[in-house]
Amino acid sequence: MSPVPVRLEAAPSGREPAPRPSFLVHLHPSLVTARALLPSTTLGVGIAAVALFGALLGSGVLLALHYTPSPAEAYGSVLELEWAVPFGRTLRAVHRWAADALLVVTLIHLVRVVAMAAYRARGFNWMVGLGLLALVLLSSFTGYVLPWDQRAYWGARVVAGLLDYVPALGPVAARLLFGARELAAPALPRLHGLHVTLLPALFIGLGVVHVWRVRRDGGLARPSGSPVLVPARPHLLGREVAVALVVLAVLLAVASFVPAPLGAPADVVRPANPEKAPWYFLGLQELASRSAVVGALALPLVAILLLALLPFVDGGDEEVGLWVPARRERLLWAAAALLTILAVGAGYALVPAGAGAAAGTWASVAPLVSASLVLAVALPSFGRRASLRAALVALGLALVVFTVVGACRGPDWVLLSPWEALRGP
Repeated sequence: MSPVPVRLEAAPSGREPAPRPSFLVHLHPSLVTARALLPSTTLGVGIAAVALFGALLGSGVLLALHYTPSPAEAYGSVLELEWAVPFGRTLRAVHRWAADALLVVTLIHLVRVVAMAAYRARGFNWMVGLGLLALVLLSSFTGYVLPWDQRAYWGARVVAGLLDYVPALGPVAARLLFGARELAAPALPRLHGLHVTLLPALFIGLGVVHVWRVRRDGGLARPSGSPVLVPARPHLLGREVAVALVVLAVLLAVASFVPAPLGAPADVVRPANPEKAPWYFLGLQELASRSAVVGALALPLVAILLLALLPFVDGGDEEVGLWVPARRERLLWAAAALLTILAVGAGYALVPAGAGAAAGTWASVAPLVSASLVLAVALPSFGRRASLRAALVALGLALVVFTVVGACRGPDWVLLSPWEALRGP
């Protein structure tokens, strides 16, 4: 059934009329724009994230009843959960795949906001959103270590090594996470405490602020003009329930057939071969294997600065809330992507030719070079918004490429073909 428009005068600023004084309506609107109901506007990733976080909380509470955060007993408690507790294997899989899916939909949400320039005049909430992304990464990482198997332990050692390259902040972050500069057995109870208490509490707090600020800023970012308003119930509410149910059904189906990985118990003396970080840090590991300074410091720092400054240096309010509407900017994005692929590919292609370390360094520096070239060439003709977003395309695509290459690394860090990597040892 199509939504019936409500004849209400829009506020002069184009914002929704002030809601009734209720805590709930400050988080969930009573009226929404008809455009907000279109699947192409939000892709449903917001409600998908809420559903996945709910699945994580519910499954996490049940998992905590059977988990022992001790290096001597952690692995055994996970084995007992999987084989002695009814539906324990499925429960653990739900938690693991929900964590990965939450990170994916959070990244999709970030891309949508950037592509629609929905960060304009919403700098505070943009920073809150980046904080939520950081919390998702931290929560995923702290949970990744808890099974204390060979893959998790040595993957965490890789992350600790990456932090060691970051001056000043790296050692501080390592001590906050592990209680020391390097990962050791006493870090496990600390990581477990962060995973089940502080990080979820911070995520809920920032999540509430994030949704509240969307409401305070007038709802979803949209083009200028008088919006057509429709009742949120049942139109928006019905769509939200449907998306949440579909997400949870798919999650349960995947968890029923694809168990969460669990390797051999952690051996703190004999390293895994290869030692690999979790998939969301794998691109940085691949970068760091070619240039530690670039992979662990320069490229992440440039990407974070560009993202953090985006709302404040954008410089325009036109075409807000539309999917990269200008054809010329889409062509700029394509050019930035092609330049990045060619630059990174050239770095890898030089390695068999005998260029050695110099080629490895070039492959890691290539994203920064391509992003800088895009900015230098595009700024005079395209303006700040298009140029900055194209630079982010270059950096983001490079990170995806390095993640795929890192996933294809085999024993002794030898580069395998994709089908050999999928086949495994």
